[in-house]
Amino acid sequence: MRFATVLALSLALVFSSHRTLAANLILETGSNPATLSTSELLASPARQEIAIGNDVAYQRDMRFHAIPMKSLLSGVDQSRFDRLQAVALDGFVAQLPLSLLLDDRPDAPQAWLAIEPVDSPWPALPGKTVSAGPFYVVWMPADGVGGELWPYQVAELKAVASPTKRWPQLSPDPSLPADSPAWHGAEVFTTQCIA
Repeated sequence: MRFATVLALSLALVFSSHRTLAANLILETGSNPATLSTSELLASPARQEIAIGNDVAYQRDMRFHAIPMKSLLSGVDQSRFDRLQAVALDGFVAQLPLSLLLDDRPDAPQAWLAIEPVDSPWPALPGKTVSAGPFYVVWMPADGVGGELWPYQVAELKAVASPTKRWPQLSPDPSLPADSPAWHGAEVFTTQCIA
């Protein structure tokens, strides 16, 4: 009985302290992958404090320390890659179009990488016991950017060719008009469902 109590307390301590540990982000935008720590990202001159109204994951207004995705992706070779694959801690994978992440039109939503500070952890997500950290892709303004483009608990960002370039058989019939529901469905499928 005493062993079980000690084991339970030890496990509780380990799992409750995980939020105080710094995290690393693996960033692959070409031939030289980088591992960036929470402290390195928070020390970046590109870091800003941003406010997101009605955040997708938290379902309320939130403030984050964040870096523009454009600054993280400045070296990506867009002739080879057209997606950023965001891999979460639980294995979830989102395919984010580079054209959206790098869109520099003044009226376009801008993507940011929110960074969870070690000394000031974010709250748990609604209905969950974990936060959106250690890293979370957010958008400003949030309007018009679907929830599938807001991956949280991100551990790795990797530039890749789109699934339809890797597997052309996934593409709808090219004779279909561009506004066909099949094209929209294919985009949603390759963004949300391809790991």
